[in-house]
Order: sequence, then structure tokens, then C-alpha cells
Amino acid sequence: MPGVFAGDADDGAAAILSEIPGDPETRRWLARELHDTVGTALSGMLLEMEFLKRQGGESGIRADIEGLQSSTREVLQTLRRLLSGLREEPTHVTGFAEGVYDLLARFERHTGIQTSLVADEGWPHRMAGRTAHHLLRIVDEALQNVRRHSYARSVEITLAQIGEDAVLTIRDDGRGLQGLADGQGYGITGMQEYAVLAGCELRIESFPERGTAVTVSLPLERN
Repeated sequence: MPGVFAGDADDGAAAILSEIPGDPETRRWLARELHDTVGTALSGMLLEMEFLKRQGGESGIRADIEGLQSSTREVLQTLRRLLSGLREEPTHVTGFAEGVYDLLARFERHTGIQTSLVADEGWPHRMAGRTAHHLLRIVDEALQNVRRHSYARSVEITLAQIGEDAVLTIRDDGRGLQGLADGQGYGITGMQEYAVLAGCELRIESFPERGTAVTVSLPLERN
């Protein structure tokens, strides 16, 4: 299914921004309107398609849904570039590992649970701003799960490159998440939503008395 080429999207976003009046208040108002209407609608479409895809069905239908998701995600990314330009926000950020470290340090200070961070050289140094935001929200939600439910003594986060993916793993040594199938009480739905918006694959593995691992895989080509 045809989609928006990244180069065309960047050129289009730059052209639109150049035509918008330079008054800061006007630009901020337009950014809010675009976020609250178009951005929210596209995000909702992505989540609905993810729900349909998870229902199974014929492989051809799944492929069509994945194609729609890819096109919708590209449009959403173009919109976010526009919003970043209107708000004068950076489209890319560095220091994602430092952001994770800060979350872990605050978590350990508040809970007394030992934490560690392992980041290998393959993890991207530069990351799209919105992708970094969504991944940090997943990390924060996973840490809150550890605090509320796990009775863990330690948490380890690894940032690695495996094949063509950047892989983030949050692992604890707690009692595991009981009733993982529904997941409503553990913030799993929220993590799934952030993963869909970032174009990531989320996997959660949990075993009684053997801890829980949350793994997020991000194709490097989408970053």
C-alpha cells in the first residue's frame, strides 16, 4: 500500500511551516488545534488498527492492516514534525540513556529497590523526539508496576541493538504479574498504546516468583 516517503514528508512539512505567520501566539494556537484534532484522530486510528490486527484472521487482511498502520504512522510523524516546528521544539534529541538513568535514580531513591542500566554502543545516540518521549513513558509505567506489584529487590534496564532493531528491556526479580492476560491493573494497556504510537513491538513475559521482563523493539529505520 503506498505511503508517504520520508524525504517528501520532510520537504512538505518545511514548506508548510514557511507559509505560517511568524507570530508566536498564532503558531502555538495552531499547534494545539492540530494536536487536539488531527493528532488525536490519527493516534486513535492506529490503536484501533492494532486491536483489529490482534484479533487474528487471514494473513492478507493482517498485511492490509499493517500497510494502513504504516501509512497512518508516516502521516502522524509528518504532523509531529509540523507541531515541533510550530512549538520550536527539537525534532530529534540526544541523551536518551541519560533520561533512563534519571528515571532509575529517582525510582531507587524513592523505593530503595536496587537499579542498574546497561547501554551498549549499538543503541542510537540520536533519536526522534516523540519516539524518545513514548519510550520513556513505557519505562516509567514499567517502573511503577515494579513499585506497586512486584515486591522486587532489583531492576535492570538494558539498551541494545539486536539485528536491525534497537531493543529496550526492563527486567525485575519480583513475584511476577498475576492475571497478566487481562493486564488492566498493571498499566499494560498504556504501555501498548505508547508502543503503537512509537512504531514499536512490545512484549511482556512474567512468571510466578521469577520476575517480569518488558521488551520493546524499535526498528532502527523508523527512528
